[in-house]
Amino acid sequence: MDNSIQSEEKDEIDSMDFLVDLDLHVGNRVQVLFNPLLRGVVVPDTDLKLSLDTRTESLAFKGQISLRGGEIVWLNRNFYMKEGAMVFNETQDNFDPRLTVRAETRERDEAGNQVTITLSVINQTISQFNPRFTATPAKSEKEIYELLGQVVSADSENAAILAMAGGDYLVQATVMRGVENALRELTNFDIFSIRTNILQNAVKQSFDKNSTNNQLTVGNFFDNSAVYVGKYFGSAMYVDALMHWTYDETKLGDDTSVSGLVFQPEFGLEMASPYVNIRLGVAPDLEAIQKSLWMPSTSITLSWKHSF
Repeated sequence: MDNSIQSEEKDEIDSMDFLVDLDLHVGNRVQVLFNPLLRGVVVPDTDLKLSLDTRTESLAFKGQISLRGGEIVWLNRNFYMKEGAMVFNETQDNFDPRLTVRAETRERDEAGNQVTITLSVINQTISQFNPRFTATPAKSEKEIYELLGQVVSADSENAAILAMAGGDYLVQATVMRGVENALRELTNFDIFSIRTNILQNAVKQSFDKNSTNNQLTVGNFFDNSAVYVGKYFGSAMYVDALMHWTYDETKLGDDTSVSGLVFQPEFGLEMASPYVNIRLGVAPDLEAIQKSLWMPSTSITLSWKHSF
């Protein structure tokens, strides 16, 4: 008798339908994550809507978020986000939000000059992600891809470097992600990102050592390493810092570097208002500061956008 009653109650529960209609309000320290492509900090005070009806087996997730800070991993490079937005109009049959984003990374050309490479995407779905690249100083598309290491031949050196690139990503996605999360909680930042290509650099240096007379130092292994942190103060002010290390052989023995490793910091402050967003960026030249050249040592950029 008891078993039959319990069975009837279970059948009633199983046949019960649910209708869910949620208005979601995003607060501080919320990230959007699409592994392994994208990780970004969502602007606080954003509203999203989630609807679910089990009777019709329908689901809807709608809304738009703005992204401040974060990174995009593409062509084995980490591009650090300057601005971005994501639009959700998802159903039970399809989850493929649209992305608009601008992100940057730094490389050095054959002459040793620093080049800023910008990745941009306008209203593309995540599944059809196909970015456009530009560079400052200006470079052709072929030159940009060469800087990103994508124009390669199928020799043993490049095969080994590509294999180590995969190893670097595995380390980033496992060990370093746990370290990043622990440091983010400890420091109370909204995002804490650490990127390094130690394995890839080690293989590259082993081949370079056999083919050239380049001096091998600790700095070689940490070339193109970066730490990015960002934090919101309230919902209108976002502060971030990008600390970048690059190896420059001409700086060996120079007091402006450590084993040829040059430190390049960049700091940003963004303030939002109902109609205008203003961003202040400061990229001090530490070498010039050491030489007491204070005025030319700092570059400041002001950018704003109108919202109607």
